[in-house]
Amino acid sequence: MRQLDSGNRQYRLVLPDKSRESRTFKTKREASNAYWQRKAEIDSGHYFDDRKGNMPFRDFLELYMDHRSNDWSAGTMRNNRSYAKKHLIPKFGHYMVKDIRVDMVDH
Repeated sequence: MRQLDSGNRQYRLVLPDKSRESRTFKTKREASNAYWQRKAEIDSGHYFDDRKGNMPFRDFLELYMDHRSNDWSAGTMRNNRSYAKKHLIPKFGHYMVKDIRVDMVDH
């Protein structure tokens, strides 16, 4: 964490994909809280870089399912994969995550 010339505070992190993230805050406390929250997300495996929607939805969904597999029963996993295969992948699989809009989901 560092103090900028403006007086703001900035944290920097190396993300799991080896990219870097920095965020700036007005106070040291805000920066520290945000840093530790983000670090906890990364350490617990709940990391997702929502700034980088440059991934096909199909691939994102597969990563998500794999990530949740420890939380779901075999039956739930089977049902969710079936639903994804029948409904989600045909409609959204070819889109990049960043290009999916709310109005597309509502229809």
